[in-house]
Amino acid sequence: MANCRDQVSLIGEYLTDNLSEPERQALEAHLGACRDCGAFLATYKKTIEMTQSFLRAGMSNQPQPRLQLRRS
Repeated sequence: MANCRDQVSLIGEYLTDNLSEPERQALEAHLGACRDCGAFLATYKKTIEMTQSFLRAGMSNQPQPRLQLRRS
């Protein structure tokens, strides 16, 4: 069985659905049994959500560029 460090290194691929089925199943089994890794996954997801929210808010507060036509 893989250790926590091995499992945590797969979380990025897990969240982007880039694991093989056996890898996904093994990681999910580990996450279900390991409280620390489950907490790490929850924190990782929350960090992604907060970053996305921050970026969306930052983009909406920026002035939108205006197109101007040049006169020839």
